Amino acid sequence: MVVSFEPFLRHLPAWLMVLFRLTGIFMFAPMFGSVLIPGRVKILLAVGLSLCIYPMLLMPGTQAAANMAPLIEQGL
Repeated sequence: MVVSFEPFLRHLPAWLMVLFRLTGIFMFAPMFGSVLIPGRVKILLAVGLSLCIYPMLLMPGTQAAANMAPLIEQGL
């Protein structure tokens, strides 16, 4: 059985945009940017939240879905 990663790879650039935005928030926001929170925790929170937020951006009828569709279909 051959596994194809093509459907996942098409979504990777758009998901990375969400991840990078959240990573910036977790690194520089006053509450999350504190040195009291370990770096691994910040990274795990950013990855987890990006996995939760990304599907909401693709909901039909939203402005984000209209903006993300060309990025997913054509790439960067």
